[in-house]
Amino acid sequence: MVYVPGLLRRTSDGQPTQWYGLLVDIEDRRHAEEALRRTETQLARAAQTATIGELAAAIAHEVNQPLSAVVATAHACLRWLSAEPPNLEMARQAAERIVRDGKDAGEVVRRVRALFRRAALERSPIHVNEITDEVLHLLERETSRRQVAVTRDLPVGVPAVFADRVQIQQLLFNLFVNAIDAMESVLDRPRVLHIASRQDGSDGVVVEIRDTGVGLTDPDRAFEPFFSTKTNGMGMGLAICRSIIEAHHGRLWVAPTVGPGSTFCFTLPVAVATTP
Repeated sequence: MVYVPGLLRRTSDGQPTQWYGLLVDIEDRRHAEEALRRTETQLARAAQTATIGELAAAIAHEVNQPLSAVVATAHACLRWLSAEPPNLEMARQAAERIVRDGKDAGEVVRRVRALFRRAALERSPIHVNEITDEVLHLLERETSRRQVAVTRDLPVGVPAVFADRVQIQQLLFNLFVNAIDAMESVLDRPRVLHIASRQDGSDGVVVEIRDTGVGLTDPDRAFEPFFSTKTNGMGMGLAICRSIIEAHHGRLWVAPTVGPGSTFCFTLPVAVATTP
């Protein structure tokens, strides 16, 4: 393709005398523009695929815990039914837990999808100390099996925060499990998971999770999606944690640790009381 810009010279009375022209071959430019458009399309498709993959990995990661609970409780239910005589009351309680855990799995999927859609959070005043105790209770069997001692510093006066209860449960669960996993290979010192909370000024609450594990060699990359120091890790747990905290207008970071292990801290805004 050729582009021909031109200039016509005229005499003082307007008569044309000369025509100046410049021939410019823009074929190479046209090909370059087409290649750029193709590249942009490919990048858009790649970004879309990455987003879908990230969402799928996030849901798989988060739904694993309630589904594992469903399977474990189902086995317990079968054992109660197979007993001689069958313990129908214990089997009934196990079946009720299966229903509850199944609903929890569906709720986790819904909340993760909402998180990636940036949908409105279902916020209400909640107490982080109370949720911390709930999540630690769920992990009692795991901490006992792995010989992890749990210590708490959860003062009574820590105010409520304004947050989505299910997402904060998932946040704490991920951080606790990461800390427990980090101590798996520790043999020369006690395995301790320490959780502390405190009020941060007048408008925030800080929660600190400290372990005595192997520590982090690259703290700056800890929150990147698909980055994991675990052999079988998906690298989604901490990325989801940061997304949850950012959606709540808080902050999540790796704090300096005295001695072995790692310390993760996050802040959440205090729930502001309103008068009717």
